[in-house]
Amino acid sequence: MKYTTTIKITCDAVDKEDALYVAGEFLRNNVEGGVSMSVRTETQAANRLTKIGGTCLLAVFVFSAILMHSSALFVANGPAQSYFSAPATSTVTPELKTQDGTGFKRSWQKAKDAAILNYIKS
Repeated sequence: MKYTTTIKITCDAVDKEDALYVAGEFLRNNVEGGVSMSVRTETQAANRLTKIGGTCLLAVFVFSAILMHSSALFVANGPAQSYFSAPATSTVTPELKTQDGTGFKRSWQKAKDAAILNYIKS
């Protein structure tokens, strides 16, 4: 069975080069203080599972956050607006073409005009 060992060395350093130098000296036993080391050993299968699982979990979290942000559940005021569509667009209903009954056509026109005015005002 194969194992993966991770060694983490923590030290105070001025920059990256100084940190690499201190870590090398610590591993050669030339530095005794100011450096801490932690070791973790696990099987390669568990290590691979941890890396893949963490990456998938992060991807699912980001995707769900985007989905929730753009969904209607989190819109506080007004109609739901999707971030994936053009802003301030609406569907215009064509006029009715009825053969008889001009009264119905006029009432429909008035209702449609009132709905458009209400939409523009809000």
